[in-house]
Amino acid sequence: MNHNRKRLLLLSFVLILFLALFYSKDFILKYTTPKTASLFSLTNDNTSQFLLTGESLSQKIIKNGNKWFVEKGGKQFTADPEKVSTLIQTLNDLSQETIVSKNKNKHADFGIGTEIIVVKTANRERTLYLGESYGSNARYARLDKDAAVFVGENLQSILINSDFRDLKTHILDDESTLQSMEIEMNGVKTKLMKNKDEWTLGDKKLKSGTVSYYINDLKNLTASDIIEANAKVTETNPTLTIRLKTQKQESIIDFVKYDEKSYAMKSPLYPWLFLIPEVNVASLQK
Repeated sequence: MNHNRKRLLLLSFVLILFLALFYSKDFILKYTTPKTASLFSLTNDNTSQFLLTGESLSQKIIKNGNKWFVEKGGKQFTADPEKVSTLIQTLNDLSQETIVSKNKNKHADFGIGTEIIVVKTANRERTLYLGESYGSNARYARLDKDAAVFVGENLQSILINSDFRDLKTHILDDESTLQSMEIEMNGVKTKLMKNKDEWTLGDKKLKSGTVSYYINDLKNLTASDIIEANAKVTETNPTLTIRLKTQKQESIIDFVKYDEKSYAMKSPLYPWLFLIPEVNVASLQK
């Protein structure tokens, strides 16, 4: 009887051990299999330039000092920091862990070369050739003269055909410094004053939610394009003028009708005009 019990306990132990090993094999492989080396080791210090060639847009992103800029029409515009950060991080995470072909005659089958990213660092220049999408977030790609086509994880997060310029107007980055707002439409001026944490219109206290919603629209106001300051506009007189007074400065922002779908936003703060979609200006007129 004791002998049978010992056999039963031994078999149970072996079964439990087998099941534990079976279900943990993926975990063991994950932490014991050597990781494929990253293809890039980019930092803000060692990287000097990106050339992005998309199907509908080509742009050069350069570093001047410690800041990134987009060159366009002989001028430099501040680059969108989030897009540049995503670009660098995505490239640093790339590896050739999943190679799908080493036949250079099959590059066209994967769409290789439809879009290109050239990266310049202090020591070298490297070229990443992008291909068709793979799954929900990856793309086929190959690097430099290497014929191997691999699956580049998260490459779809690089919006290569989107404008890398910072299109946020930044007319109000720190709302805590705001002291007053004056909104002028059709010759009628409405001035809102801040007293500690309360906003007033004359002697009337305003609902904080309403003012916060308006301030949030100002903080997040984003252009669809940036154009020359001397560009022709449909109308000369501003439809809307907003005067902001903060602890550091006073600024005047005019919105002039540019075309049927947008307004030109101009201010002494900027040497150019921001094109603002009509729907965004409409929210500031309410």
